[in-house]
Amino acid sequence: ISLNLFVHTGGLASPARGQDQFVQSSQPENSSLSILIMSDKPRLYSYFRSSCSWRVRIALNLAGLEVEQVPIHLVKNGGEQHSQDYKKLNPLGQVPTLMMDGLLLTQSVAIMEYIHDTHPEAHILPEDPAMKAKVRMITEMICSGIQPIQNLSVMQK
Repeated sequence: ISLNLFVHTGGLASPARGQDQFVQSSQPENSSLSILIMSDKPRLYSYFRSSCSWRVRIALNLAGLEVEQVPIHLVKNGGEQHSQDYKKLNPLGQVPTLMMDGLLLTQSVAIMEYIHDTHPEAHILPEDPAMKAKVRMITEMICSGIQPIQNLSVMQK
């Protein structure tokens, strides 16, 4: 099994530039450990026209969190999300990806729920369980029903 250590000290760059390093070393069998080291300021990898990225930016704004934004162009040069460097961050090659609190988070709803849980004062989700269920129901309709139809990966097929 391998130890995966991802050290992130700068923008989306290749290890040759000394900004990102992904190191693997041998470990005893049946063990695996991933460690992410990053700066204190959250970093959001997103695309300006991505509705998934938009909803995360809105949640971050509601929580009053300043983030460093790193643009990932989904069309230019065949899509920057397909680069080896970006796939080290998000193996699915999708946006958004958020580095925050020592975590690497993907999928907009999971990111927004993490922001809600760590910044409850932002009231991203209602406190009332019935209203919270309705919000999650609408969210699921968007993510599973509407979103896939207008998703770039679906449109390109």
